[in-house]
Amino acid sequence: KSGNDNHAVQLTDTLQPIYNSLLKTIEFSNNYLSGEPIGIHDKSIGIFVVASHDAVPSEVVYNGLFHFGSHIALASYPRSDRQNFFFRNGAVSGHSDHYTYDLAGGEPLSILAVKKIIDTYVRIEKNASLLSGGEFAGTIAAITSDGTYKIGYQSALSSNYWEGAISEIIVAFDDYEKIEGYLAHKWGLEGSLPEDHPYKSEAPTK
Repeated sequence: KSGNDNHAVQLTDTLQPIYNSLLKTIEFSNNYLSGEPIGIHDKSIGIFVVASHDAVPSEVVYNGLFHFGSHIALASYPRSDRQNFFFRNGAVSGHSDHYTYDLAGGEPLSILAVKKIIDTYVRIEKNASLLSGGEFAGTIAAITSDGTYKIGYQSALSSNYWEGAISEIIVAFDDYEKIEGYLAHKWGLEGSLPEDHPYKSEAPTK
């Protein structure tokens, strides 16, 4: 459910993920949700996903976490014995690919985030801390149009699904630290925030 009526749905029974009412998460494996375009091109954006990831798969695939049309894809990708966080920005032709190197397989619930400043800077984080190799500056491919979004799946690379749970997703254009504080305190992750984070001790007020 979306507070702005940008709801994600799945009408095909065999592709519907499972809702875990005890943990209040949606469990994904060979299934996904999708929604209508939400207007992100030509803007600075922050994408925040509270998710957990199962163990590193044996096959080399991109496990899709969040995907806009053919322009943005968040995924995990196995290299050696670790599952890396991957961000594709821009159309299939002329895109920019960005990897980090320290997202472990069997990842517990975490706040995974990409912060993009128009076409000049990308920052990839976990629990409000920069991931190793997760900062990119310079020429970054532009997002030139909007597309439908998918949760738990991506098709900008090869078509693969997220293996794990997703608790909440926020796409925003500002107030990133407030969003981090809100998500951390809501999902019991405040202990994982950096010590100097302004909302380490208390959740932000509205």
